Amino acid sequence: MSDPRAVAGRGSGEERTGVDRLGVVLRPVRGGNGFEEALERVLQVLRLGLIPPGERLPPERRLAERLGVSRATVREVLRVLQDEGLLEARRGRYGGTFVRGPAGRGGGRGGVGVRGPASGAAGRPVGGLGTRPSARAVAARRQAPERAARAVASVGAAEAVEAVEAVEDTLRLREVLDVGAAGLCAADALRPADAERLRAALAATRQAEATAYWRADTLFHLTLAELSGSPSLATQYAAVRARLNELLDGVPLLVADLERAQAQHAALVEAVLGGDASRARAVMREHCAATAALLRARPTTGA
Repeated sequence: MSDPRAVAGRGSGEERTGVDRLGVVLRPVRGGNGFEEALERVLQVLRLGLIPPGERLPPERRLAERLGVSRATVREVLRVLQDEGLLEARRGRYGGTFVRGPAGRGGGRGGVGVRGPASGAAGRPVGGLGTRPSARAVAARRQAPERAARAVASVGAAEAVEAVEAVEDTLRLREVLDVGAAGLCAADALRPADAERLRAALAATRQAEATAYWRADTLFHLTLAELSGSPSLATQYAAVRARLNELLDGVPLLVADLERAQAQHAALVEAVLGGDASRARAVMREHCAATAALLRARPTTGA
């Protein structure tokens, strides 16, 4: 059993190298509904696995400073995520807010419905690809009885098309950002410390158990995005990768898929460290296509 002091003292998203993995996601909200934006940012941290199960989130004060919102807003965000089984509060000397493991989430990340701070009504599922009815579907059910069935069927078909389009949009944007990051990293020779970060991220994917593979894979790709030299690219990649991870949650990981991904990762790192931008882009494009084919062939449980 791990020492609670060790768990509580870990960097809450900071690697042993001192790299702040949370900075790419936990940025000040842009006004408007501060609660909803803050909630989405913390959800991204969880979807990306930047803080793994069993580890502690930064204190409320630090979260409030990073997000540019009040501590009361942060407290409400954490309460909602605790209610949904994604976080848990622990008291005592080594207490705080900790990420819960999959077993405690009541159905997985893809199907969690998030409630609003005041109404208590169930909102859209995390990621927007769940099965709760939309406002259009609810309105359709309130029409005259003789028109209701036809209207609901029409809305259902439209939503199915929208869901497919959303998946395709996620896959295309992911490919653009991943391929671009790979090319930039290869074109601009990485510093020795950055090259070591990339090798370490690759090694972590090789050592990860099947249940933790997608987290290791996420951190590998996020490392590439961070090393691209474009903070905006890294921020956009974190957002699209969070959506991709929701889709991957329901996909079984086969040995053949894992072996192919690992071979592509190794070839990618070789191309990047060798300064071969064309090869790096080609390998990444092939890698993204394999993930897309995986999702299209095996619909996720949350879709």
